[in-house]
Order: sequence, then C-alpha cells, then structure tokens
Amino acid sequence: MSTMMNIDTPPTVAAFSNGRKPLAEMRDISIAFGGIRAVDHASVELYEGEVVALLGHNGAGKSTLIKILSGAYQRDQGDIYINGEKVQINNPRDAKRYGIETIYQTLALADNVDAAALQSCGLFKKFDRVKGHGIGGACCKNSHDLSLP
Repeated sequence: MSTMMNIDTPPTVAAFSNGRKPLAEMRDISIAFGGIRAVDHASVELYEGEVVALLGHNGAGKSTLIKILSGAYQRDQGDIYINGEKVQINNPRDAKRYGIETIYQTLALADNVDAAALQSCGLFKKFDRVKGHGIGGACCKNSHDLSLP
C-alpha cells in the first residue's frame, strides 16, 4: 500500500505509520558535547516489521542518536517511549530491559576477535540461557576472557 503526499509539504513520520503504535520512539532528542550540538531536536519512530536505515554525513549524529537509545550516552533533552510508555534509559542495562542492545563496529571491545565472532558469542550466549542448550559454551568458551556479559 502506498501513501500519497503533497510534494510541497515535507512528509512526517505519522504519514507512514498507518495508525500503528511505534515499538520505540525518540522525541525531540538533543545532546551537546561542549559547544557542539551533536544531535539537535531529532525524532524517530520505529515500528514492528520495519528495516530502518539511519543515514547522514560524517558527524551528523547517527551514532550518537543510537548511543542515546542504547543507554551509552545521556540525552540533554527529549523523551524516549517504548510501546507508547515513557521510559528512562540511563545506561545500557536499562536499554537491555526493553530489548535494546547495540553491536558496536569497533575493535576496541576485543581486538583479537572479528565482528562476526563477537556477534555470534552474544547470540549464542543468549540462546544458551533461554533454551538451555550447550551451544554458547562450545562457541564462546573464552567469552569470559573478553569480559562479555
């Protein structure tokens, strides 16, 4: 189903929602580092079944916005809603309670393991806890050396 819009008026997120309630919503988010506004009044709605790309130039605030949602950074202003309920995400543990986790694209986490291995360790460890299977231990027997949760 397509949505028709007037080309003279910029589209709003609501124009694409089809009446659905967002799973996660960030409203009017801002953060500054010293005198630099890294994110300035950004709003995002994320819906079930969507694949979303966050695009922008280098330094546009894409990573910063995600770090706010995942609890790595504290916003200066704005609100976060999960399933329509206003929530406080002050750290990654808070975000994890709402099912929000971030896989960072950096070697600083464990420079001896590639990104695919880091992701697999996290997924298999979670599978191991939930389903009670031994896959996590076999795949990530050294995950305790990496200080992974």
